[in-house]
Parts: sequence; structure tokens; C-alpha cells
Amino acid sequence: MTGKTVSQIAAEASGRWCDIFPLVGVNIPEGKKHGPCPVCGGKDRFRMDDKNGRGDWICNQCGNGDGLDLVRRVHNTSIMDAARRVSEAIGNAPASEKLPVAGESVAGNRQTAGGAERDGRGTQTVRNLMKYAVMGESHYLTAKGLPGHPVPLLKDGSILLTLRDAGGVVRGGQLIRANGEKRLLSGTAKRGAFIPVVDNLPDTADTVIIAEGFASAVSAAMLARGVTVAALDAGNMLHVARAMREKYPCAQIIMAADNDWYQPGETDEHGKPRVNTGKMWAEKAAAAVGGLVSLPPTEYKADWNDYFHQHGIDAAALAFRDGCYSPVKPAAGTGRQANFVEKKPVQQHGDAPDLYDMAASERAELLSQRYQSLALRAENDVVHHYDGTVWRPLPDSELKRVMADIYRQNTTKFSAGKIASTVDTLKLMLPLMGEQAQNLIGFRNGVYNMETLSFRPHSENDWMLNHNGVEFLPPCDGENIREHAPAFWRWLNHAAYGSTEKMRRICAALYMVMTNRHNWQLFVEVTGAGGSGKSVFTHIARQLVGENNVASCNMASMDTARGRAPLTGKSLIILPDQPRYVGEGTGIKAITGGDLVEVDAKYEKPYSTIIRAVVLATNNEPMVFTERNGGIARRRVIFVFDAEVPKAERDEQLPEKISAEIPVIIRHLLREFPQPEQARQQLMEQLKSVEALAIKRRTNPVIDLCGYLLFMTEPKGMMLGGGKFVAPEPKTYLYHLYLAFAEYYGLKNIMTVESFSKAVREAAREYGSEYLTRKVKGYTQTNVSIAQDAGEFLPRAWGCKPPDDD
Repeated sequence: MTGKTVSQIAAEASGRWCDIFPLVGVNIPEGKKHGPCPVCGGKDRFRMDDKNGRGDWICNQCGNGDGLDLVRRVHNTSIMDAARRVSEAIGNAPASEKLPVAGESVAGNRQTAGGAERDGRGTQTVRNLMKYAVMGESHYLTAKGLPGHPVPLLKDGSILLTLRDAGGVVRGGQLIRANGEKRLLSGTAKRGAFIPVVDNLPDTADTVIIAEGFASAVSAAMLARGVTVAALDAGNMLHVARAMREKYPCAQIIMAADNDWYQPGETDEHGKPRVNTGKMWAEKAAAAVGGLVSLPPTEYKADWNDYFHQHGIDAAALAFRDGCYSPVKPAAGTGRQANFVEKKPVQQHGDAPDLYDMAASERAELLSQRYQSLALRAENDVVHHYDGTVWRPLPDSELKRVMADIYRQNTTKFSAGKIASTVDTLKLMLPLMGEQAQNLIGFRNGVYNMETLSFRPHSENDWMLNHNGVEFLPPCDGENIREHAPAFWRWLNHAAYGSTEKMRRICAALYMVMTNRHNWQLFVEVTGAGGSGKSVFTHIARQLVGENNVASCNMASMDTARGRAPLTGKSLIILPDQPRYVGEGTGIKAITGGDLVEVDAKYEKPYSTIIRAVVLATNNEPMVFTERNGGIARRRVIFVFDAEVPKAERDEQLPEKISAEIPVIIRHLLREFPQPEQARQQLMEQLKSVEALAIKRRTNPVIDLCGYLLFMTEPKGMMLGGGKFVAPEPKTYLYHLYLAFAEYYGLKNIMTVESFSKAVREAAREYGSEYLTRKVKGYTQTNVSIAQDAGEFLPRAWGCKPPDDD
């Protein structure tokens, strides 16, 4: 709670409760009216009068209290926890974006669209709430039969919709709870404002469709082509229609009215005859702008979402088109003639030949309308759908099933061949996906730009294939990992033996994982004794990228096309508890090198692709690579974890504790490495570190041998040797020295002279040296001499004693 008292938090919340309640999951009636109590649920018992800005409320059943008390009761928690929730709501935003106090003017938010008017309080409220919203599919729309329409969602599942005017200026917002309850945000200017089904209105339009509610508008957009908006209620349709006529003077405007049907002679609760409100206001709006009305043809109360849900898309589209009528028939010479727009054919999504007679391209267009945004990933020929946060793959099998559903809904015969040709044609029609920018980190609620050091909402043009599933929030004042991520700090300090230098390098490895820096062409190997923290390293890495973005395999599977299939589309490849490995490392070298590799997934055509993922291996015994050309050595970043935690001191809940600290860890990594190159330099230093060299000496005999050699600046040292010889001369010939070394340590696979010479050239670089040779009378001379500590494996004459230790 950032050290503040309950009284201080209550003082900061004063005058802001109408904006705070939605952020903390408290649903109150709109405009200080009586309504259901958010605590007991009783109808018409509750009212929030907000006296003196303290969020005061009263309920006939629950009593009364202030804003903090209401938060406490709704969440059935302590007053301290309620204060913490309120503090997060008003304190997580940067200072320039704090929630406004009632009556406070919001300066600096002037927009120029449509008259450059100053934003109102409702605009600021929407922006504050949007920081906590994530794109996703809502229970409300799904229950309305409208899946596949991502919308901004708050933590409690409520939809947050933005109201705009015809000039694009934000006028406020609407919340739609998961149960369908709707309320306007405080400060919203509703008159003439609307919710567009698609965010940005075009400059021109042939047809404009105006519905009452958002679900009705989404449904209408599926039934006919045109710019579609929701006016929120019947009375606002007139004002929205006039605004749209001004913006689109030549467009056909259709009022997608609600049919508030009633029985003939039916009266309301006051004994007055009932009126079909939806029809009446739609006709008034259409008459004012020379538009048309389309009313669901039912003898019961229904909107276009109800009709679509009950009769299917094709029957609803036909009814929408055929039911259009003009409420005004202009008489010659009347003033209405100028406003009347002659009825044109409504552009139907279904207007075309019957489904059975459609061409493949027409069927593909029909299929694409089931989704809002589609694109094709060229490298694997897979269609992807943008869900509001990332582009997710749509397998051909799923597209075929959806197309088959379209045929069944239209009671039209079909064949597997027709469906397959539809999917193939769709792929030819779709735009190709772009490449994800390397400067972006994907979070659940937006993207962080590492170049501008700023956070913004998701955009389909980011071409992101995944995100880490973590909600990004600004840090609290004075945030640091020692105090705000103590479990992570304890693990990090232990793994690095308290070394600040090694702690920073471990953080650099986590930064590479988090930011998916596969283009650095490095991989991380964490090796050491069991119980030393290696599995925690892997756990943190998984949390940083999100479990859905992780693939697990072994070294052998990376070498085969079939084994690489599960790795595509992932951002982290983990090789957990890797058994002892001896091999060339062909697969890991190709993947980390950014090479095209062949992939052979089941039931799909083999293809070549670049696997854009960071590789992390953990093992008790370091891997042994027989490749001696440097391809592995220049990619392999080794961390040694050999400080085993005593069993009595092990915390079995440590991974769960660190998981709760992930947002703090992410912010720490971004602060620690504001420029990606800083993290890469730390890893390059670790690659050349003493502990890494010690592991390489254990696993590479040539590197180990070079540790007993001295490299001079000129090739005037030992001769290389080779060919036939009567007796070995290891003090004269380098290759003979290698043979003596191999015999002493029991090495079986002896290298040829040429291979050995190439291996020495690469191994010398591990010591920061250069291996040089020259030709002298046909013999190869090197710049190598023997160090004093090589005597252990050099052969000695019988009876010679080792030198004394001075």
C-alpha cells in the first residue's frame, strides 16, 4: 500500500469515487439513482449520494457507509485490503494521468477533430480505465451469439466501450457487465455520440447503419455492408442520425430499429397506451435525414441481434434488406424533398448467387466475414486471425469446419472438395503478414516500446504472435527488487554468490528471454549441482514469456524436422534437465543462428522456416559438443549454479512467490537495461567468463589442452608435426603433444592433424589469443610453446623425478 495510511488513501479518493468504483469491481447505479445494491443485490434499495465526495451510500437492507466501506463489503475483506485496492486504482497511473477530482478541469487534452473542443471528464475517465483494459472475447457478446469480436475488457469481465462524436472526439464511455447490465461512465456526453463497431470511421461512406445497443450494431454489421454505430438508446438515434448526415451528406442512412412490440390495447404501469418506442424514434430519425428504417419482423419484442440469433445470418440478412422502408413519402414542392434520399438497394453480405452457385472467391469472401481480421503467414501458409492482442493461427481444419457450418446453416449441399477449394482461394486473397518489430514487448494489456520507453495499446499492425500474459503497470515510488520482489532477490543473490556482476549477467539472460532476442544468436546453458536453483531460473523464464509461448524438447529432437514442429511460433525453447549430451549440436546451431530449418508437422506439408525463439538448457552435467569450428562456442552462454541449497533451507513455495513478483521483475529488467545492447554486452562477458571457460575445458579437450600452452606474437614456437615418426617428440611437435595429452586422459576419438590445427585456432580465441602458423622448408611452425604446468601429462624417462615444488 506504498506506506500510506487508510486516512490518507481516503483523502486522495475524495471526489473521485465514481471513477474508482469501476476500477475496483464495484457496480453502482448510474447518476445517484436508486438501484440494485452491489453488496446484497436487492433491487431498488441502494443509492450513492457521495456527500462531500466521500462516496457515501445508503441501502435499506445493508445500512450506510462511505466509499471505502462499500469496497470492503463488496469484496468481503478488511478495511486495509479495501484501502490497498483503492490505492492501486488511484496511484498506479503516472502523475500526469491521475484520476480527476469531481469538478476539476482536465487541461492539455485538446483534440482538433471536428472543431477542436476540450475533452470532458468522461474522456479522462475512459482513458484511465483503458489502461487497465485488455482486448478479449466477452461473455456478454458470446452469449449473444457473437463470438470472434474482441473488445476492451476490465478485470471483472465488463466491456469498456468508447463513445465518440462524428469528428472522432471521445465523449465518454459505457460499461457493459457480463450479465448485460449497462451504465455510462460519469462525465459522459451522450447526445449525438455513438459507439462505432469499427474504431476509425472512414472519410466517405455509401451506407450508414445506426442501431440502439452495441450487440444490435455488431449484428447489423453482419447483415448489411456499411459504417455501423450504436446510439445507445432510441432517443439518441435522432441526434446521431443528424451528425452522420452532416458527415456523410450523400450516404444512405438506415436505422436498425429495436421492435418494442406490444399487444394491441396494452397499457403501461400508468394506464396509458403503450408505444413502440424503438420504431417511433427510428422513424423520427429516418424522417429527419431522409433515411430508411429496418425493423425486425416479429410479433414480440426483439432487436436485430435477437432476430439474427433465432433465425440465422442469411434469413436475418434477407429480412433486414427486404424490411427497409421510408417513413416519409415526400410530396412535390415540399421542403422535405431536399432531405429525402431515394431508397437504394441495401448492400447485403448475402447478396450474390445462392451459396451452391457461388464461385470459390465468393465463398472465400463469405468465410472471411466470420472473422474481423485475417492475414496469411507466407512461410508456413497458415491463416492467422487477430484477436485484439495477437495474431493466432487458424488451422485449415478449423476453417473447413467453419465453412461447413455456413453450408449447413444455409441448408446447402456441399463436398469436401468445395470446402477445400474455398480455403485455398481464401489464402490467395488474404494479405501477407508483416514481421514483428524487435523493439516491442507484448503484454496482456498492450506493448512496451523499448526504443521510446513507452507503453501503448495493442495494434494489429504490430504483427505480434504472442505476449507474456502479464499485465503491465507503472512502478510504485522507490520500487526495487530487494524490497518489492524479496523471493526473486533471495534466489538471485544465492545463484550469483552475492556477486553484483553475476547478478547483472543473470538478469541480462532473463532480459534476452523476455524480449525474445533470438537475433543475438546466443543460447543459455545453466549447469550445476541439483538443488542449486536451475529449475527456478527456468520457472522465471517461463513466467516472463507466458506458458503458451514455451516449447519443451531435447537436443535430439532439435536435430530432426519432425522434432522441430512443436517449436514453431514459440518464443522460448526449454531443454529441461537435459541428459548428458555428446554431439555436433546441428539443430541448436541452426536455430540460434537464425537459419532456415525444415519443419515436418503431422498432417501438414513440410516447409522451411526460421524459428524465432531463445533457447535455454539446464543440466547437471554440461553438454559435450564435438563441433570444433566455433559455431557452438560463439553462441553458448554458460552459467554455473553449483551452490546447493541445504534441504533444511529450501522453500518449496519459492516458485509461486516469485510468480507473484513477475510484474516487479519485468520493470526491474527494463530499468536495468534501458538499451538492449547493454544486456547483450553482459552476456558476451559471461560467454568469456572464467566459470564458462572452466566448463568448456571440461567438455572440450582441445580447449583444455590450450590452457597448458602459451601463444606468442610470432610463429616461432613448436612445429606442428604430423606424418610418420619413429618416436613421439611432444616438446617439439604440437600434434605429438596432443597425442600425449589424449593418451594421458584416455581420449578415444583422435583428431587428424588438419582438424586438430583448426580446432586449436578456435580454442585459442577462448583465451583471447590467436593461433598463428608459417611454413619453414615445407614444415609448419606455430606460435605455441609449452607452459610449465603441462608436465603432468608429458611423458618422462624412467627414473626421472617430478620437479620440486618451490
